[in-house]
Amino acid sequence: MKYKVQNTSTTTTVWVENSVSGNSFPLGPGEKVSVPETTKTQMINNNPSILTDLGPVTDMDAPAYYNADPGAAWVLITLGPGNKFYSQFKITASAATAQLSFSGWNAAAPDNQTAPPTWSIIDIPVVSATAAPLEFDFTMNPTNCLYLKRTTAATVTIIAY
Repeated sequence: MKYKVQNTSTTTTVWVENSVSGNSFPLGPGEKVSVPETTKTQMINNNPSILTDLGPVTDMDAPAYYNADPGAAWVLITLGPGNKFYSQFKITASAATAQLSFSGWNAAAPDNQTAPPTWSIIDIPVVSATAAPLEFDFTMNPTNCLYLKRTTAATVTIIAY
């Protein structure tokens, strides 16, 4: 069974060990992630003051849906709930100023993680009679996370399945 865990700290990032040994990833302040029960137990035992168990993920095969304004700074979005790594995505924005990245943070600033590398940034289209949604078909990373931002107010819609 998978559980959703949230880092409630406003300053501390913790490392989460995936179900595959040695495949760990950062869980920043305020972020959520789905993990197996053994990982959840170990994480909360190691960080009881900042990690919260949000309960079991109940619909393991549900598509992921995100619909919000991500803000002007890069923000990490966790898609879910789900018990799978999403592989098909349809992404649109309400204004042509939104961007996404499936990449990690900028290697030039590993301690001050502020943005994905510039080569990995993708502009999100506004759907119209002449423009289709951005569509991808590839296996998501183990965290089901991606990075979003926009220059001027824009709502980003992502459907992943």
